[in-house]
Amino acid sequence: MSRALLRWAGLAVGLHWGLRLHWRQQPRPFPRGWAPVLHSRLRRRYLDPETLTGLFGVAPGMTVLELGCGTGLITQRLAQDLGASGRLIALDLQADLLAQARRRIADAAPAARVEFHQADARSAPLAAHSVDLIVLGSVLGELPDVHACLTRLFEVAKPRSRLVAFEEILNPGYVPPGMARMHLQAAGFRQGGQLRQWTHYLAVYFKDEVAFDAHLPAGFA
Repeated sequence: MSRALLRWAGLAVGLHWGLRLHWRQQPRPFPRGWAPVLHSRLRRRYLDPETLTGLFGVAPGMTVLELGCGTGLITQRLAQDLGASGRLIALDLQADLLAQARRRIADAAPAARVEFHQADARSAPLAAHSVDLIVLGSVLGELPDVHACLTRLFEVAKPRSRLVAFEEILNPGYVPPGMARMHLQAAGFRQGGQLRQWTHYLAVYFKDEVAFDAHLPAGFA
């Protein structure tokens, strides 16, 4: 490898870690100017919506809350998996990203009822014990008060409901598995299994004291 290439690689790594440190010190929503990254071909390749949502345990008729839906990478697939009797609540603070997700859902005409709210977990109109599944897709590092947010999610989750959280290594706001587990367990959730890839990891949590769900797909540990 040439010295020039090594220098460029070192610069890229240094820039990434600088962004990650800055993000951790000042959590913030994903910049709307980076929206194309959220729906890029590369991201859809390693976070294939059909494959990813197949690991969530979605069933027709569920009420699902997606916090930080962004441009709707998995929103459309979730709506399809829920069927005509299901309900999907998609939240995001970025109006521009939310508008893109709305358009994608409108074009797909999903069977499930889909509600969009420009809100966070604390300000959204969510009733206690009303949600069967909570999806957190690369958002833990964007929450300025992560404990307050997760505590609110614990309140709206139904008994024996589940929460799935995935984090992408290339995301500047990436939260490592151990730190995610610490935050979620402090809010009351209990980890049921985890699946790691070189690009991301996916962890499943439960509201109740469940150590492992036999219905989780193979590969979780």
